[in-house]
Amino acid sequence: MMDNTENKSNYYKMFGYEITDEADFMDKKLGITPQIKVLILDLYYDVQNKKRGVINTLLKTIKKYPQVPQFKNYLTVAYSLSGNTEKAFECNNWILREHPDYFFGRVNLAAQYFEQKEYHKIPDVMGDCMEIHALYPERKVFHVSEVMAFNKLAVAYFSAVGNLEAAESRFEMMEKINAEHPDTHKAHKYLLPERMKNAIARKEEKERTRKKVKTKTYDQSIQTSEEPEFNHPEIRQLYKNGMRIDHKVIKEILGLPRTSLIDDLEIILEDVVRRYEYFENKIDEGKWVEEEQTFLIHAFFLLSDLNATESLDNVLTLLRQDEKLLEFWFGDYLNYEVSRTIYQLGKNQLEKLKQFVLGPNVYTYAKSAIITSVEQISYHDPERTPEVVGWIKEVLTFLLDNRDNENLIDSDFIGFTIGCIINLKAKELLPLVNTLFEHELVSVDICGDFNDVENVIINQQERDYYKFNLFNIYDRYTHILTTWAGYKTDEKDIGSSNFNNYDLTDYQPKDLISSVSKTGRNNPCPCGSGKKYKKCCGSK
Repeated sequence: MMDNTENKSNYYKMFGYEITDEADFMDKKLGITPQIKVLILDLYYDVQNKKRGVINTLLKTIKKYPQVPQFKNYLTVAYSLSGNTEKAFECNNWILREHPDYFFGRVNLAAQYFEQKEYHKIPDVMGDCMEIHALYPERKVFHVSEVMAFNKLAVAYFSAVGNLEAAESRFEMMEKINAEHPDTHKAHKYLLPERMKNAIARKEEKERTRKKVKTKTYDQSIQTSEEPEFNHPEIRQLYKNGMRIDHKVIKEILGLPRTSLIDDLEIILEDVVRRYEYFENKIDEGKWVEEEQTFLIHAFFLLSDLNATESLDNVLTLLRQDEKLLEFWFGDYLNYEVSRTIYQLGKNQLEKLKQFVLGPNVYTYAKSAIITSVEQISYHDPERTPEVVGWIKEVLTFLLDNRDNENLIDSDFIGFTIGCIINLKAKELLPLVNTLFEHELVSVDICGDFNDVENVIINQQERDYYKFNLFNIYDRYTHILTTWAGYKTDEKDIGSSNFNNYDLTDYQPKDLISSVSKTGRNNPCPCGSGKKYKKCCGSK
């Protein structure tokens, strides 16, 4: 995120205009008095919380203050949130008739066209250049909420019409201004599908040179349908409960003797191999029950919470199984949760992790889980960054030296590893990375070409969102239940669009917000600056 004091003027010069986060810089032009500021703030929360009668209150307020467009803007929002889209559109047209220069009225109209997929009409509203300064050439200063809302719409528009380059340029501008602003995150959602389509095209183009190892087939000779014997009968609760398992059950299991408990959890790691065919047949018979087949994930979570570093060998043995078996048992957990467990168990056993990723016939995403976990060491223990970078260098150097080994060279894995180099900004590894590209050992669809990699490493701002949250076991379950598709009950389509995306970023009475207790200190500030309330208006 761009700091408020460092390098800010350089960005403004780059864009050709000034950006301010002061909430009152347009008060005079919009006729906002201290009394009106209080009303704006109160109505902001009433609209946001869908307070009963807020539409009638707004109508009365608009009648009293017809010169203030914010109240009409909030009426547009209130109609939209109540499901009356037609009335919302009508209200926004009213804003444009009475306040033709009001920025958020234009944005809302463009958002209406976007929602109706009438993309050809958007430049008529926002300008052919899709640049805020070109739309208002007489203005030299813009509020940050205006700039972010405009560019969010530009990203959405260019993504929809397939102009990825233009969408990326607007998104890059948003990141430079404030990478953590809510509009930046929303813009990313519009950009992501177009990025994915582009990635698919690049993948098809590069598929011919892709190098992938074949994993070893699971041991069919040990297949059985017999349930394992455990030291503790409580372990069977893991076979009867999914992610919504009662935390009391987890607490009871964690209270068992550590050594024998770990033995039981390691038996689960063996069970998923021995009974792979048994459980796979249950799918064919239509008898798959998620609650009864999440026991492996429970075991991983418990081993993490126990810090069972002595179980790392058993975990790695499981991860050496073939692709179908690993995908069957882990699915998306392999990309996310397995890395958390590997980090916990293996952060001080890097030699074992290196031997794993350099072993023959190992599944790509099992190896990528390892590389991700090693990367995390740098974020959680920055003093070990040279050790992590050295580890990555040894891995890639070995692969380069053995580039003709078909059982070892995996261009996707090398691409993922270079992705970690990008995240770590380890520019000292660029010569090695360039050599890997020269030998066509890298999947370009994973990390881009060498010029892309070099440019991002040198120019990308430092970010901290690659860092894992190290949840305790209970929060780990809660995180999945509240954020993962399939568990969330209020999940919304990634490409959905409505007025609420655009218009509650209006100017707010910055000097009065601190007297209102409705905003949480860690919530986004209502003034539209994109900062947390406690670091913006709340600090006053």
